[in-house]
Amino acid sequence: MGRAFSVDFEDLAAEIRRAAAESISKEGFKVRAVNILTAKVFSPLAISPGRYDFTLVSGGRADALYGHVVIEYEKPRTFNTGRGYEHAVEQVKQRIREHAGGEPGLPRYFGVVLDGYRIGFVRWREKIKDFESSRRPLKVNSITVARLVEAVAGLKRKALNAEELLNDFGPGSRIAENTVRVFYRKLSGKTATRTRVLFRDWRRVFSQVCAYSPEKLGGLKEAYGFEAGAVDVEKLLFSLHTYYALIVKLLAAEVASLYVSPKLLSYLERLEDTYFEGHEKLRCELGRLEEGEIFSVLGITNFPEADYFAWYLDEWDGEIAGRIAEIVKKLSDYDPSTAELEPERVRDLFKRLYQNLVPRKVRHDLGEYYTPDWLAELMLDEAGWTLETFERKRREAGGPLAPLDLRVLDPACGSGTFLVLAISRIREYVEENCIDRRTAVHRIIRNIVGFDLNPLAVIAARANYLIALGDLLREVGTGQTEIPVYLADSILVERDTTLYGSPVYKLKTAVGDFTVPAEIIEKGMLPKALRLLEDSVGKYSVNEFKGRLLREARIDGESATIMAELFSLLDKLEREGKNGIWLRILRNAFAPLFRGKFDCVVGNPPWVNWENLPGDYREATKPVWEKYGLRAKASAAQFELGKMKRDLSMLFTYVCADRYLNDNGTLGFLITQMVFKTRGAEVFRRFTLPDGKPLKVLKVHDMVSLKPFEKAANMTSAILLRKGEETEYPIPYIRWTKTGETDFSSMPLREVLSACKREALLALPVNQGDKASQWLTVRRGTLKALEKIRGKPAYKPHLGVNTGGANGVYWVKIVEKLPSRHVLIENLHKTGKLKLVKAFSRVEADLLYKLVRSGDLDKWLPKPEAYIIVPHTRQTDWQAIPENKLKNSLPETYRYFLKFREVLLKRSAYRLLRRGHPFYIMVDVRSNSFAPFKVAWKRMGNKINAAVLAEQDDPYIGRKPLIPQETISFVPLENREEAYYLCALLNSSCVNFLVKSFSQLGGKSFATPSVLGQIRIPKFSEDNRLHSALAKLAERAHRLAEEGLDGELAEVENEIDRLVAELYGLNDRELFEVKRRLAAGGLGACSLQP
Repeated sequence: MGRAFSVDFEDLAAEIRRAAAESISKEGFKVRAVNILTAKVFSPLAISPGRYDFTLVSGGRADALYGHVVIEYEKPRTFNTGRGYEHAVEQVKQRIREHAGGEPGLPRYFGVVLDGYRIGFVRWREKIKDFESSRRPLKVNSITVARLVEAVAGLKRKALNAEELLNDFGPGSRIAENTVRVFYRKLSGKTATRTRVLFRDWRRVFSQVCAYSPEKLGGLKEAYGFEAGAVDVEKLLFSLHTYYALIVKLLAAEVASLYVSPKLLSYLERLEDTYFEGHEKLRCELGRLEEGEIFSVLGITNFPEADYFAWYLDEWDGEIAGRIAEIVKKLSDYDPSTAELEPERVRDLFKRLYQNLVPRKVRHDLGEYYTPDWLAELMLDEAGWTLETFERKRREAGGPLAPLDLRVLDPACGSGTFLVLAISRIREYVEENCIDRRTAVHRIIRNIVGFDLNPLAVIAARANYLIALGDLLREVGTGQTEIPVYLADSILVERDTTLYGSPVYKLKTAVGDFTVPAEIIEKGMLPKALRLLEDSVGKYSVNEFKGRLLREARIDGESATIMAELFSLLDKLEREGKNGIWLRILRNAFAPLFRGKFDCVVGNPPWVNWENLPGDYREATKPVWEKYGLRAKASAAQFELGKMKRDLSMLFTYVCADRYLNDNGTLGFLITQMVFKTRGAEVFRRFTLPDGKPLKVLKVHDMVSLKPFEKAANMTSAILLRKGEETEYPIPYIRWTKTGETDFSSMPLREVLSACKREALLALPVNQGDKASQWLTVRRGTLKALEKIRGKPAYKPHLGVNTGGANGVYWVKIVEKLPSRHVLIENLHKTGKLKLVKAFSRVEADLLYKLVRSGDLDKWLPKPEAYIIVPHTRQTDWQAIPENKLKNSLPETYRYFLKFREVLLKRSAYRLLRRGHPFYIMVDVRSNSFAPFKVAWKRMGNKINAAVLAEQDDPYIGRKPLIPQETISFVPLENREEAYYLCALLNSSCVNFLVKSFSQLGGKSFATPSVLGQIRIPKFSEDNRLHSALAKLAERAHRLAEEGLDGELAEVENEIDRLVAELYGLNDRELFEVKRRLAAGGLGACSLQP
């Protein structure tokens, strides 16, 4: 667009209406209208309209939003009748078809029908494969004429979309590399106090929103052309975030400029002109942008706000100015009207840009996964944020405004995917029901709300929110309105008390703790109190400020004293040059306390394991975990082995349902599927809030095999809850699988549904007496068969021996047999995470055993190769042989362990659980580890493949039992026949089918010892015909597996299945269905059609 081009929309609309008033025929109006548009629009843009019975204007850019605009003129007042308008719309559709040359060309056309008093718009929608037009003609005014001019002006500019932005500003682009490098250099040099403070607090906040550590950022160096060497990756990431945030703010300002002025003026071109007047003037203009000046004209008071990324203004010089001017110049080539003309093209515009700016591995290491639109659409459908719900609400309430009072919250909104889609749906309802636009925009802003703790995400979400509102922004008015996206922690707003017992809320920052009286927040006085603070810091004394509190807000007593302390802290920061954003951060941080409750809470909460949270955040949230009963209640053994994994998404679910959800409201979260299938998540499966109020699970979607998050294997599922009702089992459980290798990331929901198979299963607790037990998921037709297999076993399983992370010390290979029952060993120093030296040592053979590792164990076939030194005996049980005894009786073995003393003492399991014991003690050894027979299976995988570990003769160490490692589960036994009987049962189709129905397939907890707790396994009896027959068949299966006779082995396995089915009372049809479902790789059968 040329810099001289400017159109006064009010004036243009008035001239068109005047032309209509002066015309009595279609031709007369067309001539006048074409002359007006030529003088005001076409000529200044150097566009020559084609000469037809209508106006066809075309641009020369293949990357423009439209290539052509078709304007159809009608006799004035033709659109007073619906028939006249519909005829004109059909006429322009026909014109477009004639010129487009087929369907592929249709999206390049934008149609306009105009009778001088009213106007309508027509465009092709790929989503519905049809034309879409205004449902009724609109008045010719500044808003509708602006849309016409924007379409024409856009012929000269690039369409605003993620693909083009990535080409120009993504990784690998010259602009990205140069700008990020300049920002990094400035941060690495001597910086202003305020810059240092902002960086420190950004680092503090960012560490709370993801599984953050500097080690995970290494991939950034290569992505942005930094050579190997000392690079501060945290400052590099901060530089990248600053770059991204600046692009977001500049684009948001350009889009906002469409709605600020009655003239079509480019904010970016104006900014570029400013640079040519001197780079200090550019700095001043950008300062106004960072303070939100252009948005305040629209009545928006909080964009950007609470922003860590304006530090570059404090480090300003010609180099920074040049890089930013380059960004502005390139951005000014884009057409901001895309946001108004084709809003679906810019939906969540900034998500894909950020996804690509940061390498995928780095984002995934940080736990950052962005929700694809189709998945957010599904969640909104399931949560009931739909046109059908709006229409039902309208009918029930007897008025069209009722649906606009429904409220939706995304408490971890990221870049705003759910918010944008929620706005899109309610806007569709508004347009279909001709609701007053000013009323609509204020209801939307009041009722569609987002929180996030990531400063960068909040900027992107606010910008996306603005773009989603589109032309409704013109209706906001001149009052003070906030975009309801807040930089806030949805689950943790710390409450404390002062020394005098007054309740307060506390916010920790890099410059100290900010404390606010609970009374002020809970009485809704915080906004006024913060405005007084902002107006007083640096201008009033503390006593003068207390006087203002009393006079203007009626705050006195202890609350006034606490506020005065806050004033003093902020005043000190102001004098030290560290102030600027802290009041805004305060205002945001406490937003969760006064935004009220919602009918619908949806989103994708953070999936961060407890151990990956920052230490101070873990401490701060401990009381919250306690309040909601989510603290793991583990046995000592479970604690030792780290099996109790708590995920932040579990806490999010309970806090958000309790704090934000209305009674009878619906919560829909994307959450790890492990909460339904793993032992240790019983605390989550209670579905009861602290006040006793129940949560009803309505439905679960299992998308584990679908991998919807950029193919990441992160066990995705979706849960739908209703507050205030009891969960009733069985629960609908939908398992999704792909039917091909399609990439779903950018597909609409309709196409995803067509490309997937969805199986309708039922979910219920595997233990009928414990509603919090793991979920059994199965199709209705096989539930009866599973009921016959479910129950309690006669056997107790265990895990193999655990070295506490020092496998490379205890695991060895034997190099040579030496005299006097000694051997020469070499430690397997490369196994495990510890860096160990290779050591050759002479040791006694007494404590050496054959080691069975996961890779050594197949179905029916153990193949041990390595050895393990176990400094325990059957008599010492979990305690190691005392040092004095080991030193005297087995001195060579003792000397071997001495080589690794420091390494063994540093094991976390030793320091936490075994301090004071011999330094070589192992973590998980029991008397039963030495049992002569063990039925063993891997605890990880998708199927139980068991084998009997029978004691063996070994040329180096003699006859000894086999010892399995900790990734193997086993049942210890003294009787050979009993071991083979149990192995037959565990390898049977019946048992595997049951285990697959409630275990975490592919996970580390698939077949832990607890898996046996849900299987009815009778105690072996020599007198039982079936038991003895199964033992003989299993022993034969071991021989056939060793000999590689697969055909005969398959026959034996079929016979085992038949006898196990007889044991459990399954008929032939039930056994056939069990085996069919196992062969199909799933547990469901009923496909849901899209």
